[in-house]
Amino acid sequence: FYHYGYKNDINSADESRNDPYNLMIASMLYKPSYHHQFQGAYYRRFVSPDSYDTHNYLHFDTDGRTVITGNQKLDYQPADVYRVAYTFSQPKVWTSLIASYIDTHDITTDIETMYNGVPVLSWGNDPASCSITNIDLSTTIKSGALMMTVGGSFYNKHISGDDTRYGYIRLNPSLNFGSGWKIDAHAVWCSKHTAEKVATDTDVYGMLSLQKSIGKHLTIAAQWHDMFCKDFSTGNFRLMYYF
Repeated sequence: FYHYGYKNDINSADESRNDPYNLMIASMLYKPSYHHQFQGAYYRRFVSPDSYDTHNYLHFDTDGRTVITGNQKLDYQPADVYRVAYTFSQPKVWTSLIASYIDTHDITTDIETMYNGVPVLSWGNDPASCSITNIDLSTTIKSGALMMTVGGSFYNKHISGDDTRYGYIRLNPSLNFGSGWKIDAHAVWCSKHTAEKVATDTDVYGMLSLQKSIGKHLTIAAQWHDMFCKDFSTGNFRLMYYF
């Protein structure tokens, strides 16, 4: 159950809305032996409105016009998710294959044009149908102090008759030195049309982390993100205490 309180950008009135969500989850597991496991699942999820929706976007033009856009009715976005999975496991090897299909139901975007504070035009964009098909394959191998995960994902995004295909390849080695020291690396290759590729114009995302555990409760870590980015990279230091 969600309660929203917000101020209308058009008439400055205080408004509110209550929304009950019906979440549905169904899952079935079948494990014929220790090494093999199958799963089939369905669930419905919701994307709730955020602060950009409660405070609608304002675009100002030089001739006195104001264009207000956003999800002014605070509609939520439901999505139906179907998933099948297979897992093969041994003491030092794990492999999983997951196929999923996500069918989203987009909301209507409200647009209103005002001239010198007076509404002159209002309309709504029709919601677009969107579905995403995903296949993911990953394998994890453990040998002594080294653990290595290799995987790949393929996506097909279908919006209003148009298909966009993209994928990722992941490499995640982890080495435990003992005495609480651990180093992790994470590299992801992105094909074109991925959000990361569009935002950074970089084919590979890389992260390196060095951490030290002190006793049972304290961990310190230093991380380097976006190692291969052409324009920027970031580093951070973390101090974590576990109760």
